[in-house]
Amino acid sequence: MLGKNLHRYRKLQKLTMKDLAGSTGLSVGYISQLERGLVEPSLSSLRRLAEVLDVPPYLLLDYQSQEIMTIRHNDHLVVRNKEDTVVYEFLTPLPSGRFMPQAVVLRFTMQPHSSISDAPVSHPSEEVITVLSGRLTLGVCDEVTVLGPGDSSVVRKSLPHTCRNEHDEPVSGISCITPPVWGQALT
Repeated sequence: MLGKNLHRYRKLQKLTMKDLAGSTGLSVGYISQLERGLVEPSLSSLRRLAEVLDVPPYLLLDYQSQEIMTIRHNDHLVVRNKEDTVVYEFLTPLPSGRFMPQAVVLRFTMQPHSSISDAPVSHPSEEVITVLSGRLTLGVCDEVTVLGPGDSSVVRKSLPHTCRNEHDEPVSGISCITPPVWGQALT
């Protein structure tokens, strides 16, 4: 949830909800719901808000750091693409003033005939992808492979890659990105 952090950064920038709505293309009502914690943002909305507020997306998220960094299932941050065909669930703590994780672990779910992004993604991090169910088509540079349940693949840093579900069943898996790509596109 964004709640108080979105409100705080909006106020620091001296923006009204109407100003923020105009700059992001989001509605005033949606921003109000985000600030009150009534809805969770899509990944694209989170990125747009962070860009306009000039902060990394993780700073907008409400997350309480503790010494024991246990995240209960109900407290996982969940973000979705704008089509609601790809869902990411953060399984590891997000950065805070007291802790900067060296890896981010995500559970992802992709609906049939969907993809992570329209174009190949690259980031300065190594990514390990493990499929739990379904079949994932992974393209790295010019190589394409289909991963099934239990299969894993490592994408070396800075290599352009795509993840697609070209099949009729949903695909789910785990992705570990290290070092984490805070504030940039995640795959």
